[in-house]
Amino acid sequence: SSAASDVYKRQHQLIPDCIQYLRENYSKKVTIEELSNNFFLSKSYLSSLFKKATGSGVVEYLQHIRIERACELLTNTTLSITEISTQVGYTDYRFFNKSFKKITGVTAHEYRKKNE
Repeated sequence: SSAASDVYKRQHQLIPDCIQYLRENYSKKVTIEELSNNFFLSKSYLSSLFKKATGSGVVEYLQHIRIERACELLTNTTLSITEISTQVGYTDYRFFNKSFKKITGVTAHEYRKKNE
């Protein structure tokens, strides 16, 4: 195979790999820096590739993964909302609540009540 098609293949696989990485590490502190180092790319290049492929920024995408997981935990566990926010990678409970409401349209508390 030619070098050009190898590069294309690698780039093509890059975003699924990044997403996989985010899905596996969402509970930890993940930075664009760490992600770009991991995949040997500059931050700006990774950010633009990611945005082109997914239509959203890395941080935004990560928040969606975290909130999606929080929704599962709110529905399927009796963990407190504070515990859930920590489990899905938020260190700041208020920021978790803000993100949750922005993404789902309801607070975590309302979401749990609705899905009981």
